[in-house]
Amino acid sequence: MSLNLGGDVKLVALALLALSTAAAAPVQHAPPVKEAPAIEQAKRDARASAEAWLKLSDAGLVDASWDELATGMKKDVSREQWRLIMARMRFGAGNVTARAIWKTVYTDKLLGAPPGTYVTVLYRSQFSKRGAGVENIPVALDADGKWRVCGYHADSPEWYVPAK
Repeated sequence: MSLNLGGDVKLVALALLALSTAAAAPVQHAPPVKEAPAIEQAKRDARASAEAWLKLSDAGLVDASWDELATGMKKDVSREQWRLIMARMRFGAGNVTARAIWKTVYTDKLLGAPPGTYVTVLYRSQFSKRGAGVENIPVALDADGKWRVCGYHADSPEWYVPAK
C-alpha cells in the first residue's frame, strides 16, 4: 500500500517546513537611523516653539497666538481670519484634557507652503467636546532664525461619524 499525497498537501507541507525553518532563524534588524545633530536640535527648538504657542491657544489668547505666527502665515491669514479658524478648528473641539507628543517630522517641503525649513509637531490629544484627535502643528524657521508656528489643524476620523 502506498500513500499518495496530492499536490496541495505537498505544497502545504513545504510551506510549513519553510515557516518553521524561518521562525527558528535569528531575526536581524537594521540599527535605528540616527538623525544629524542639527536636525535633532531643530526638532527640539520647533517643538518648544509649538508648546509655547499651544499655551497661548489653550488659554484662549487667539490674538496673542496670531502675533506669534510665522511671518508668511500672518501675510496669508489676517487676524480676523485666524479668529474664525481657531473658533472652528480648535475651540469647536472643546478644552484639551490630555495631550502627548506623538512625533516630529523635519522637512524642507510643506504642502501649500514655499520651500523652507519646517518641523511638523504631532500630538495625540483628548478634547472635552469631541474626544480623541490629533493636533498637527507645522512650525517654520522664520527669516529671523526663530521657529514659529505656521498653521494649526486638529482632526480625527471619529469626528465625521454622524451621531446615532
